[in-house]
Amino acid sequence: MNFSGISNATENAATDFHGAIKKRMRLKTSNARFGSNIAIYLFFTGLWLCEVMCFSQITAQPPIALFNPETRSEESEATQLKAHAVAMAKSIATEYPENALIHILLGSAYFNTGQTDMAATHLRKCLALDNNILEAHEILTRIAYEKGNPEEAVRLCVEARNRGLSSPKLLNRLARAQMDLGQAEKSIQTLLEAIKVSHPLAESFYLLGQARMQARDYLEAKESFIQTTELIPDHTQAYFGLFTACQRLGQMEEAMEFRNTFVRLESIDRKDLNDRSSQTESLSGIAAVRETTARTLFGAGQIHQSQGAYTAAADLFYQSAALAKEDLKSRAALEAVHVQNKKLAEGATAFERLVTNQPENALNHFFLGRLKTRLGNSTQAESNYQKTLSLAPTWAAGHHALAELYMLTNQHLGQAEKLARRAVELEPNHARYYLLSAACIKNRHLQEALKAINQALTITPEDAKYRKLRNQLEKAMAQKRNP
Repeated sequence: MNFSGISNATENAATDFHGAIKKRMRLKTSNARFGSNIAIYLFFTGLWLCEVMCFSQITAQPPIALFNPETRSEESEATQLKAHAVAMAKSIATEYPENALIHILLGSAYFNTGQTDMAATHLRKCLALDNNILEAHEILTRIAYEKGNPEEAVRLCVEARNRGLSSPKLLNRLARAQMDLGQAEKSIQTLLEAIKVSHPLAESFYLLGQARMQARDYLEAKESFIQTTELIPDHTQAYFGLFTACQRLGQMEEAMEFRNTFVRLESIDRKDLNDRSSQTESLSGIAAVRETTARTLFGAGQIHQSQGAYTAAADLFYQSAALAKEDLKSRAALEAVHVQNKKLAEGATAFERLVTNQPENALNHFFLGRLKTRLGNSTQAESNYQKTLSLAPTWAAGHHALAELYMLTNQHLGQAEKLARRAVELEPNHARYYLLSAACIKNRHLQEALKAINQALTITPEDAKYRKLRNQLEKAMAQKRNP
């Protein structure tokens, strides 16, 4: 499972975590002069980085009925999910008709069910209310392109870019349309812009290779296809592009090597396709429907939340998490909506249900552990975090959370330092180094603590909290040398 996004979602927002639990737990500090002062400072300045995403205050509304995808047959699940997504979007649209986000939600739901005309109608309504929503421009462009109208796709892309809106996906769509119109040089310039982003898409390099082939720049095309395979080693069509480019360049030995790789990968692709087509409903198809439905439900939850409908929002975030088993944002939102409304027990119950239905999901155990910690049940929280680590041993956030818990309860401090150190090894960011520094302080390893906080300051040199901790450490070490 890939949880690379956990740091931003759980460690960037301001927290009231220590305030929520300090009434239930007491921090026991060392009698040593430096240990007591620094430990108290860390506690009351928010060391405990169990942050939640900040949402507006919300109130209760009648709940929307929950559903469990596991109770439906595989044959009917996709149809029912699509219908549910559209019905949910329609329901919200009747409540908030002048909200632009409602129409992007409904447009996306219609698009995902293949109703492109209805999708386009709502996407245009969305842009009439707010012309700066990139996703609406992206989907309208895709609809135009897939309907065989590259001129309209180009017009829509240019309109979005003139408003300062752009994304690699939008640029890729524009480049495809330009190639279809025989505008190879324009397509190349568009794709050169697309690959300038910090994490360019493999598709951008592949399309750049195609555009350069169209422009008969075979050497540059070969380089673009190679860059594609560096990002996706089994990109079948990129190897066909390499075969063709090498042929044009007269590099026949290389061409045959790339051809052999293409034939091998194409055979695997064909077998996978045959395996899927033998099923009534392909598993990959169901997975895609679950993902798009989960996104619709999550968006609906956000809209309800923005309108103050706590119960409806929580219900929709739960449904989204139940469908999207590896989705972080739906679970972070589900946790936060309960925390912000002081419904910790209800939040824990929701995650307990997710754990029951998805027992091998590390995210569910992780968020349940966070809520159990807030409720003062450190024993259960420890069990949840340990389960998280057993399911996702290379996920830094799991090590970080268990280390925090041990430090908060003043237990297993040696293990806490080991966990914090492992979190740094897995994901060396400023928050991990800060935690490691605190763990070293708890174990009186002041020199190591200073090294760790200096690493944190190397990453974020202007952070006042980190600078204050370093100053306190330096003073404590000086006092220890000269009592």
